[in-house]
Amino acid sequence: MNRPGFLRRLVWLAPLAMAMACAEPDPYEGPTELDARAAVGAVEGTDIVLGALIDGDSLNVYQCGGDQTFATHTGWFRGVIGNGDDLDAFELVLGDMQLRGSRDEDGLEGELVEADGSEHHFRVDAVADDDEAGVYVADVGDVHVGVVVRPDANGELVAQGASCEGTLPCTQVIILAPLTITDEKIDVQVDTQSGQLDTQVTRTLTPS
Repeated sequence: MNRPGFLRRLVWLAPLAMAMACAEPDPYEGPTELDARAAVGAVEGTDIVLGALIDGDSLNVYQCGGDQTFATHTGWFRGVIGNGDDLDAFELVLGDMQLRGSRDEDGLEGELVEADGSEHHFRVDAVADDDEAGVYVADVGDVHVGVVVRPDANGELVAQGASCEGTLPCTQVIILAPLTITDEKIDVQVDTQSGQLDTQVTRTLTPS
C-alpha cells in the first residue's frame, strides 16, 4: 500500500464525510393542505360541470352533464387522494371514464379521460363552507338528484343538475330562473317514471 497517497485521500475525503454527516435531512414533504371541503368547476371543451366534496384524503366528485351529455356523463367519482408516492394525486373511475388529477392549495386540477382515450382538462376551485356555490343533493325513493352551483365568467351563480333513477338514463333537472337559494336549498323539478316531481336539493359538504 502506498501509505502517503492513501493518507492524502483520507485527508481529502474527511471534510466531505463530515459535511455529509452534518447536512440536514430533506424535510418531509407531506400532502398539500387544501383548506376547503367543497370545490366547483367545469370540464373544458364540454358542457360538463363538476362538484367535489373533500374530507381529508376522501374525495367524491359529482359529474353533471349538460344538454348534450346528461344521459351519459352524470354520476359520482369516488375514491381517495394519494396515489403511490404522490400524496396529492388521484385517479378515480366512473364506468369507462377516469378522472385523473392533483390537489393544490386552491382546488383540484387534471384531466377527464373518456372511454375512447380522449382527454379534457378540468379545474375545480375551492369554495367556503358558507358559500352558496357547491354541491346540492336529494334522494327521493330511487331517484338521486344532484345540482352543481358555481360562478360563471361574470361571477354570477349558475346551476346545472341531473337526476338518476335506478339503472335508467339520467335526465336533466329543471331549475326555475332566477336561481333562488334559501337556507341552502333549491327548488327543482325532476322527471321520474311516475311523472314530474317537485322537490328540494340541499347543499352538502359530506362525501357519501
